[in-house]
Formats: sequence, structure tokens, C-alpha cells
Amino acid sequence: FICNMDLFLFPFDIQKCKMEFELGYLTEEDVMWDRNMVKVSQEKLKGGLFDSPQLKISEIKGTRVELVLSLPRKFGAFVFNIFLPCLVMVLLGLLTHAFPVDAFTDRVTINLSCLIVMAALFT
Repeated sequence: FICNMDLFLFPFDIQKCKMEFELGYLTEEDVMWDRNMVKVSQEKLKGGLFDSPQLKISEIKGTRVELVLSLPRKFGAFVFNIFLPCLVMVLLGLLTHAFPVDAFTDRVTINLSCLIVMAALFT
């Protein structure tokens, strides 16, 4: 199966992957799908980017079943490593507006330093 990732809300997104399975050699009378017996092993996903996945049967048609795997992303690391440092740098830059008008070089120096720090964080 192929999972098309929608990253518009990254890192606060939930990826949904659809999988379709069909038992081609059996008839409809031979197959009984149970919605309560679908489970995902948590063992392989420990320490990864995604939090407790959920697997649900979305559609049953005879010998064909469609499963939806929902993968919610762990966003805590992204908040502390990306958003928080950016917020601090922007606040420092905005605080330079409180400096006296004569201290133009100080304002420019602090704002350029903030930009250099942000560029160093993300390269």
C-alpha cells in the first residue's frame, strides 16, 4: 500500500493510510470479518515520530476489506526544538523597539544576531 502524507498541519497532523485487502480464492460465505479483532503492534513504533497508531476497518464488501491506519504525530519535540527558539528570537527582536532612537546600531546588531542564531539552529 502507499500512504500519501498530508503535511499541511505538520507537526500537529494525523496521517491516515488506507489499505485494501481481498481474499480472491474465497467466496463471501467463507469469510467473516470481525471489526473488534483488528490490532496494531506498538513494539516497532516505540521512540519514533508517531504516537499510538489506530487501525480500523472502514469498509467491508464481501471478501474485500478496507483498513484505515491513523498515525498521530508526537509534536512535543518539534515545539521545544523549533517553535520555542523562534518565539524567543522574535521576542528579542521586538524588544529592540523599546531601545532609544539613538541606539540604531544596537538594534541592528541584536536583530542580526537573532537572525544568525536562527539560521544556525536550522542548518
